Amino acid sequence: MIFEKEGRLVGAQYISDYKGKREGTVFNNENWITFLHKSKTETTKFLVTKFSDTTKTKIHTCPFFEATNGEMAVYSLQQIHDKNWYDFLEFKEYSKRATTNASDQPQMWLRKMLNSKTYRKKLEKLFLNELKK
Repeated sequence: MIFEKEGRLVGAQYISDYKGKREGTVFNNENWITFLHKSKTETTKFLVTKFSDTTKTKIHTCPFFEATNGEMAVYSLQQIHDKNWYDFLEFKEYSKRATTNASDQPQMWLRKMLNSKTYRKKLEKLFLNELKK
């Protein structure tokens, strides 16, 4: 699986006005490009099953920690659906939340949510609903 390959994200895990400028990130790798262009339905249904996987990957999320498989599933879905997890109305409070330190920043907020079955199910439902659009 491509989650097992080394790499970094340097902020490219989030969709922004600079989408497509992924130089130096895993999403610019040929294997990732192929993966992200598979059937949106099939890939989404597969990735949401990985939300609870806390296995560490070799993918570094600058400037903090290596991502888990669950985090990479969310970051991949963001690329596929062109929507950040915190852009869903249910998580909008995080979009304007200030980062204060290494344990109070978007990667850790997402990690905490993925550790909660309630939040995982909510996030799963939201990304699956994106398929209906």
